[in-house]
Amino acid sequence: MSTETSPRVRLGVVAIVCISLFAALFARLWYLQVMNAPAYSQVAVNRSTRVLTVAPPRGRILDRNGNVLVDNTPTKVVALDRQALAKVKDADAVVSRLAGLLNQYQHPKKPFTLANIKEKLNNNRVGPYEPVPLAEGIDDNLLVFLTEHSSEFPGVMAETQLLRQYHYGPLAAQVLGYVGPISDSQWGAARHSKEPYQKDDQVGRAGVEQSFEKYLRGTPGKKVVEVDPTGRIVRTVSVTDPVPGDDVYLSININAQALAEKALADQLAAARQRPATLGYPPAPAGGTVLMQPKTGQVLALASNPTYDPKLFVPAISNGDWKTINDPAAHFPGLNRVVSQVYSPGSTFKLVTALAGLKAGVIAPQTPVDDPGSYQLIGCTAPCATFHDAAGDRTGTFALPEAISASSDVYFYKVGDQLWNSRGRVGQTPIQDVAAAFGFGKQTGIELPGEAAGRVPTPANRKKLHDALPKVYPTADWYSGDSVNLAIGQGELDVTPLQLANAYSQLVNGGTRYKPTLLYKVTKAFEPKQVVYKPAPKVVGHIDIPPEWQAAMLAGFDGATKPGGTAAGVFDNIDMTKFDVAGKTGTAQTVQERFDNAWFVGYAPAQNPQWVASTIVEQAGFGAVNAAPVVAQLFQPLAATGTFPAIAPTIPWIAPPTATTLAPSSTTTTTVPGGVPAGSVPDTTVFGQGPTTTAQSGTTGETTTSGPNATGGAN
Repeated sequence: MSTETSPRVRLGVVAIVCISLFAALFARLWYLQVMNAPAYSQVAVNRSTRVLTVAPPRGRILDRNGNVLVDNTPTKVVALDRQALAKVKDADAVVSRLAGLLNQYQHPKKPFTLANIKEKLNNNRVGPYEPVPLAEGIDDNLLVFLTEHSSEFPGVMAETQLLRQYHYGPLAAQVLGYVGPISDSQWGAARHSKEPYQKDDQVGRAGVEQSFEKYLRGTPGKKVVEVDPTGRIVRTVSVTDPVPGDDVYLSININAQALAEKALADQLAAARQRPATLGYPPAPAGGTVLMQPKTGQVLALASNPTYDPKLFVPAISNGDWKTINDPAAHFPGLNRVVSQVYSPGSTFKLVTALAGLKAGVIAPQTPVDDPGSYQLIGCTAPCATFHDAAGDRTGTFALPEAISASSDVYFYKVGDQLWNSRGRVGQTPIQDVAAAFGFGKQTGIELPGEAAGRVPTPANRKKLHDALPKVYPTADWYSGDSVNLAIGQGELDVTPLQLANAYSQLVNGGTRYKPTLLYKVTKAFEPKQVVYKPAPKVVGHIDIPPEWQAAMLAGFDGATKPGGTAAGVFDNIDMTKFDVAGKTGTAQTVQERFDNAWFVGYAPAQNPQWVASTIVEQAGFGAVNAAPVVAQLFQPLAATGTFPAIAPTIPWIAPPTATTLAPSSTTTTTVPGGVPAGSVPDTTVFGQGPTTTAQSGTTGETTTSGPNATGGAN
């Protein structure tokens, strides 16, 4: 090879190599830009988009007759856009000016300051692309001022939010509950559910708002937005509309609820004005429940003192929260029918009577002499003497008369005989019957915080002593304990709801139903589109021979007649047409001077359709202080078969059509700059230019499916 051709060869080789490299490069570019372009395009989109959750309208709560108790009302809310505010050089000055305006126009209980607004802005429960709400129910003058001075308030928004509205004011507050920010424990449990929650979601925090959250919440929507490298939203890519929550119909009759609350409040006030031996009773609180004995449905559930659930809209203040849970105010937030326990006093004689009959220590017509006091069987001096509570119920009684006159001596003897017969009937004959009536365990009603109560036994007495010897100094069970238990005293604790359910079980023939507040669930604004309608749920049964039941019912019927402990209380009711039966109770309290007053009643006595249980704390005798509540509740039923109608405090309107309920989200409005506005709520952003939005929503499917679509038990 010549020296002249060698460079040419070398240059040729270099050229070939270069061409090959460029060919490979172009091939790779062609592969990336043509063959694999869709995949990389999607990656690019994913990197520049964010998915925002669109909260669904919460479902309504209605009573059994379709009266709207709770729904949603749109209200203007001042909020801050953190993204926009982050671009402002002197954001603190903007926030300070806003705080001054809010204090001037909104007059909050706690003044707005730069510090507490910054605290809200730093709340990690609110998503980074969500507005941070500051004040609701904006004063019109404030709205006008912010609009006219929008350049001075960049990032300040006036946003429409749906807030809970209570049409009957404080009525049924402890039943309905309230909505609030999701707690850490709730969020932790729900974050991986089928429809996961966000940290800033509002959820039911008490009452049926909490219990029926799965129906009321609805299905969240989604909004996909494109963001620039700084995280600022550029445009809306797509919108999936939320589905409103279902409508929940309660078994509550709001007219009965109103009457129950009024009757309870009236009697508490009357008890405080009625002098007793120890002075004027404090009568600080009470509760009453009305239910159907053949279904377990609760028609009214009243607890006093109470509160206004509107305090929780949009968020309760620290001061109001302390008041609702203040011992000095007697815990207005406490549901005394479900969550508070008391000694039942003589109303428990229902259980003792059946236990004595089952054990054979009494028969329905066995006469028992009552001299007004009782000493234990086989007792040698010194002996404790047990007295009749009223002191004058002396005579000879068979079971019906002993119930009507509430002879303590009769039931002292039953309790004593049962304990002395323990070798034959066991150590817990009274406790076993109490368990069969549902005492000592939760009823299962759909309310959080239900108390189980307590039925003392020799076994759990020993456990308590072993665990807390100073509090429970003895591990043994004595005859006196059975005697006390026989008249509903001692360590026995029950709720008013348990007591109403036990009497329901007696009068319906022995079947115990789960008390329920749920009537049905339907699609939003579609009362005929039933999602779920529960059937009465049987949770227990006790066999009561007809002759025993007849003797006991005769005793409860006699309690409201001449000679009975509640004689004269029901004089305003024609007992020939609407016969009321029941049982009084006067229960001693350990720490208080005045006894708790009880009455459990049912009507009509021959075919009971309603059972009511009432407790009036520290008021005295049950006949004087509790029975009148039930009389006031039954009086309209006796006269007209129904309850006097009441009007809502805030009128509610007829259900909207599908069009007004959920405008189509397919229509978009373009804002300046060509950005399509999707399902953002009606929002004005001050200092960011005009923004036009379209409200979104959907009725969802109107058909139902699943095993519980048309009924069935839980």
